[in-house]
Amino acid sequence: MNIKILRNWLSNCPYIAAPVTLEYLEESPGAVALLSEDTREISRRQDVVGNAWVTRRSRFSLLRRVPRRSDGEGYAQWLLDLQGWLQEKNVNWENPQMGPYITRVQIAAHEGRLQEDTADGMGIYKVSLDVEYVKIYPAK
Repeated sequence: MNIKILRNWLSNCPYIAAPVTLEYLEESPGAVALLSEDTREISRRQDVVGNAWVTRRSRFSLLRRVPRRSDGEGYAQWLLDLQGWLQEKNVNWENPQMGPYITRVQIAAHEGRLQEDTADGMGIYKVSLDVEYVKIYPAK
């Protein structure tokens, strides 16, 4: 799986509307960062010609720095909009091609929350992103 492809694809999301950095969050309002958490094998099978089909799930954190609102409504609506956009992409199979021999990519956002209140009145919000995909290892 290619994390740069995921980052570039997320940068085009209308609910992110900012360049996405990898592994660090810039100080500017509206900044967005993608941090890798872990990758796990979910299942493995072999087809009749010997190809291995491995289903994997990679988890990422998506951080977003925005002005803090006391009611939290702006963030809650943003999270719902992001989840809806991702679901629409999943249903229409419009997720990015993550690399050679990778297929069936599904991306979901969940577990959104305020991660940190900063002294300058900004909030850093965190959303977990799960990317589930099948990696095919051709028979040798």
